[in-house]
Amino acid sequence: MANIYKLLNTSRAVIDDILSNPQRNYLRFSIKKRSGKRRIIDAPSPELKQLQRVVLANILYRFIPHPIAHGFTQYRSPRTNALMHKEAAVVLNVDIREFFPSISHRRVANLFEYLNNQSKNDP
Repeated sequence: MANIYKLLNTSRAVIDDILSNPQRNYLRFSIKKRSGKRRIIDAPSPELKQLQRVVLANILYRFIPHPIAHGFTQYRSPRTNALMHKEAAVVLNVDIREFFPSISHRRVANLFEYLNNQSKNDP
């Protein structure tokens, strides 16, 4: 687990502080959706956003996702995803409730370490 902190150029104390103080590290507000309902947004603090950028540059952008993946993927967007389905007779759009809050710190750290090891093994 110590490798993840080295890779992110931070310490466990910093990560633990971010995870233990979500009210301080996120600004919560809502926006109106097309349907008229409201969507809750949790925007990261500048410190957390900087750490997220380090994760993106040092881990996620070094990983080559499956060709079909479009969400949270470099050079792909909702538009490129939609283009892949423009001739489809039916498209199902699913939003999984509380998806991100259900993912544990341990699971994310293990994934980041796995991806980091994979990128070292690539030719």
